[in-house]
Amino acid sequence: MKKLIVATIALAASIAAHADDLNLYVYGTAGTTTYAFNDLYKLTFSNGNLVITTKTGTSTTVALNSIQQMHFNTAEAESVELTPADQQKEELYDMAGRKVNTTAATAAPGLYIVKKGNKTQKMLKR
Repeated sequence: MKKLIVATIALAASIAAHADDLNLYVYGTAGTTTYAFNDLYKLTFSNGNLVITTKTGTSTTVALNSIQQMHFNTAEAESVELTPADQQKEELYDMAGRKVNTTAATAAPGLYIVKKGNKTQKMLKR
């Protein structure tokens, strides 16, 4: 029982320490906005919008259809740019790891892993 308590405390401490440098990145049609994780109070989805509320009570509303990518991370994600000519060279996989015989442009809506050269990223096709 003592080992379980010590392990739980150690895990909680490591999560709390990691949250200090964690950020929310929202990539949209208007550019990239970064929010410090420790400043966030809540994220809600309402009427086709993402509402970001900080601990100071300030709220920012972002239309979901203007968001291209959003993630939590300690550093800004590197994006893989796909031009029409490059789409012939990409490899697309479903979330089970099976190769999909299509391109990102012609894939059915869903969540995919796109591999291009030595870069890999997740893709949400709507």
